[in-house]
Amino acid sequence: MSSSRRSLSCLIRLVELQQRLGGVSSRLASDQACTGLKNTWRTSAWQAPHQRWFQNTRCYAALPAHQELSMPALSPTMSQGNLASWAVDEGAEIAAGDVLAEIETDKATLTWDMQDDGIVAKLLVAAGTRDIPVGTPMAILVEDPEHVAAFADYQAGQSGAESKPEPEAKSGSSEQAESTGTSHEESASAPVERNVRIGPAAQYLLRSSGLRAEDIRPTGPRGILTKGDVLQAIESGAKPSKIRRIIAGRLLESKQQIPHLYVSRRADMAAVTELRKSMKQQNMKVSVNDFIVRAAALALEQVPEANSMWDAKTGEVKPASSVDVAIAVATEGGLITPIVKQANTKTLQQISGE
Repeated sequence: MSSSRRSLSCLIRLVELQQRLGGVSSRLASDQACTGLKNTWRTSAWQAPHQRWFQNTRCYAALPAHQELSMPALSPTMSQGNLASWAVDEGAEIAAGDVLAEIETDKATLTWDMQDDGIVAKLLVAAGTRDIPVGTPMAILVEDPEHVAAFADYQAGQSGAESKPEPEAKSGSSEQAESTGTSHEESASAPVERNVRIGPAAQYLLRSSGLRAEDIRPTGPRGILTKGDVLQAIESGAKPSKIRRIIAGRLLESKQQIPHLYVSRRADMAAVTELRKSMKQQNMKVSVNDFIVRAAALALEQVPEANSMWDAKTGEVKPASSVDVAIAVATEGGLITPIVKQANTKTLQQISGE
């Protein structure tokens, strides 16, 4: 009997203990629920004003870090160019100094050289495209090869990345010097110029040394004239071209055989300035030099004695059969002396055209 009472007492105690534990569990569950609600409210309250900012960040961060290369200005006067060819393919690694592309201007085919190392992720313009304005996005450069795939469908201006055109002085070659004209004898002996691809360092050396690209044999890839080619020509004392020798000979003869007289006069050019403005409004562009050439030609026509030459064989002064005016012009390729034939019979526009 006593044992039964003890068992019943133990059972009652167990039930009470279970109830107590259940109450603690309920309170714990309630507290956890409240804590969860508080945390949920706090998170939502913090995220709400910043949700749009996160979305914008993801939009800008959708593409890996990259550099957008744009059409460079390869000369001070260049405003547009033609993309002759790409020298690399998409996914290719390129280093500073490597040729990225060949750009055509109205005067020459120039190389676009890289200034940074990287991977070509995307070529935005097809080879052969013409009249591309300076500053137009041309290619995408990345640092990691794994980022190339992210630009498979990339279009120009898709991201907020700032286009970085190549620096003018380093991005490519300057335009080759062009002769404004030559005498009849010089033109007959002038060599046919070939279209030489020139690197920027080589172009700088050509300008400073006075050498011509056409007189140096290029050894670079795809016929590119390199800095080393020009340096070797300078060190070896490259001989002047045939046309340079002819010009030097003609100038030497004129200095030795023709008496020289130098006259300085002041002139009021106000009327010439007004006439030039009037002609410019009619799309007729002439320079002050054109006026001087015509004035000299008319003066020689009025004073035939001044338009004469000494014949050493006959010992006589012979008048010239026509009034021709030679002009010394300094170009990047050297000094040339174009001759305006029968200048006294030509208009200002005709003289300007020559």
